[in-house]
Amino acid sequence: NQAIEDGLIDRNYYPFGQSKFQPPKGKKIKHALFKEDVIKIFEYEADTISKECYCRDLWIFSYLCNGMNVKDIAFLRYSNINGNMLYFKREKTKKSNRSEKIINVPLTERALNIIEKWGNPQYSNDEFLFPILKEGDSPEAVRRKVSNLNGLISDSVKRIALKLGLQHKQITSNSARDAFATISAFQGRPLSDISESLGHSSINVTQHYLAGFADEDKMVWQNNLL
Repeated sequence: NQAIEDGLIDRNYYPFGQSKFQPPKGKKIKHALFKEDVIKIFEYEADTISKECYCRDLWIFSYLCNGMNVKDIAFLRYSNINGNMLYFKREKTKKSNRSEKIINVPLTERALNIIEKWGNPQYSNDEFLFPILKEGDSPEAVRRKVSNLNGLISDSVKRIALKLGLQHKQITSNSARDAFATISAFQGRPLSDISESLGHSSINVTQHYLAGFADEDKMVWQNNLL
């Protein structure tokens, strides 16, 4: 790619693409968190004002808010809240879709408590909900802050998982999104509603998303039928 960009090689020599070599796509195996696992994380006692507690609470907030990812959490403002409902557009698809999907989330008592505990003081509706970003941050600063927080949350929940005996689940900041999707599905929530809650472009995307979970996890869910 660099040689083509520098004009050292003709683009016709590019080996990948349609009717050329296409690398095989491997199936990503995910390990679902069960409701019992999530409850253990909810009930885990962390020091009230510690970094561990902050990261655990943001993970819980993500789970309770339709599996919202860290970047979307970072961009939330008080203007996104109307009563006990939270409305937001995914940063990932904000500029790529002609018709932007607005995702609505009923705010539970636990989610509201997390906002009250860790949120910015509400001086105005334009205030960021959490003190993650600052007004006027450059795109580079936003990427750095979101990436750092993602890593911080992942490291914290991995340590918590180790203490709770859940280390085999490979828990990260994104596990909250996976847990929301799988637990909702196995509890009988309509796939169309899960898809809308996740902000997916279609139910097919959601079906593919849920298909990535390992057979061993599916067996546990199957046994839970009885």
